[in-house]
Amino acid sequence: MVLLVMRGDLQLGVDSRVKEEYHEVLTRGKFRLNIEWVGDFLSALLEGAQDLMVAPVAGSYPDEDDRMFVEVAVAFQAQALVTWNIRHYRAARKLGLRVMTPPEFLRWWARR
Repeated sequence: MVLLVMRGDLQLGVDSRVKEEYHEVLTRGKFRLNIEWVGDFLSALLEGAQDLMVAPVAGSYPDEDDRMFVEVAVAFQAQALVTWNIRHYRAARKLGLRVMTPPEFLRWWARR
């Protein structure tokens, strides 16, 4: 998926919270990634991303931190919300969002 984004085949929608979350996750000690590399990677990855103003969405989320991704996906009119944690996004499906794991998304993308 990163290659699709970097080539410009796939556009991401983000807001400041999502960008902060990406940075926080990638700089966790368990990944052992160089912080400078993370900054460069995210700058390149998000270069063509659409930075959005979002509105709150309804629904109950097991982890309230996941709500921001739904808000961005709705504002972006995303074709899909891609996550390894699909069980946290049942409410997103009720909003009409397609929620897929990365492998599911790549299969879907190849067929479209």
